[in-house]
Amino acid sequence: MGVTIKDVAKKSGVSVTTVSLVLNKKSNRISEKTRQLIENAARELNYIPNHNAVSLVTRKSSLIALMVPPDTYYHYDDFIRSMEYACRNAGYSLNLSLIEYTPEKLAEQIRNVLRYNVEGIVIDPSALSEWTEDLQKELDAHEIPIILTGPVHAQAPENAIMPNYRKVASMAAEHLISLGHTRIGLITGPDTLAVTAEIIAGYRAALEEYGISFREEMTYCGPYQITTGSAGLKQLLDEEISAVITISDTITFGAVRQLGSNHLHMPEDISLVAYGVGGIVDSLDLPITSISSHFDRIARKSVNLIRNYSGVPIQAESIEPTLIERGSTAPYRPKN
Repeated sequence: MGVTIKDVAKKSGVSVTTVSLVLNKKSNRISEKTRQLIENAARELNYIPNHNAVSLVTRKSSLIALMVPPDTYYHYDDFIRSMEYACRNAGYSLNLSLIEYTPEKLAEQIRNVLRYNVEGIVIDPSALSEWTEDLQKELDAHEIPIILTGPVHAQAPENAIMPNYRKVASMAAEHLISLGHTRIGLITGPDTLAVTAEIIAGYRAALEEYGISFREEMTYCGPYQITTGSAGLKQLLDEEISAVITISDTITFGAVRQLGSNHLHMPEDISLVAYGVGGIVDSLDLPITSISSHFDRIARKSVNLIRNYSGVPIQAESIEPTLIERGSTAPYRPKN
């Protein structure tokens, strides 16, 4: 049998209640000297709290569920890592689930996750092609907070903390326009997703604001894969683009590889702004100008809302992106 809270109390020479208050970080008037004595005893005995026992007493599991799609997607590595850090810093553990693509399957998975007595659920529903009334009723039926971190339709639901995807695309386009580029291509994700519609809308709005006509042939949609980046760039080069926006680390990698196959270079021949830089893109020799959506901020906000949840509906919040200018963009230079 492992070390118990009674063992720590015996070694410390104090009551079990006092040890419990200190180790569970409950509000108390215990002196600093006693607190140090208890913490030192716990370390010496290698005491590890039994979260199942604590959960039975407090009716809190210290567990947060994160549900994301199973496919390679533009930001999930960063987001999962950010959620893990945020949970750890707040004293929670993270339960990760890979969601299915239908509303019915997602509703079933939510019910399954609730069996673990989780204190909150964070879901990125971006890969769902539809959002049904039955799924919304499933979310509304539970008393714990369920936070969405992606769009599900034209209007973000009340309980959403998500990137401003329109601003992501418009910021990327505006940066390239400020450098004199007018033939700007866009390579993004599947056209069935709400997030893709938001990105295209932001890209289009930026072009039209500066008097540049939106042309559908200057956009390319496909899975968040390397092949989409290479195929998309190959098609856009036929449109004589001088700059491109890529919405995924895998798409960016494919686009850069295609540039090499065409003996083109950044930023001399093509300027590139990426969204979701990380992973394999970090291995590139040239640092990529990118848009950050601050997924660390989204993770911290989500965890804090769950920790402080009082039953009041969570109001939608849009997280503004930031442009990080690096070496892959430069002023437009006409071709000889």
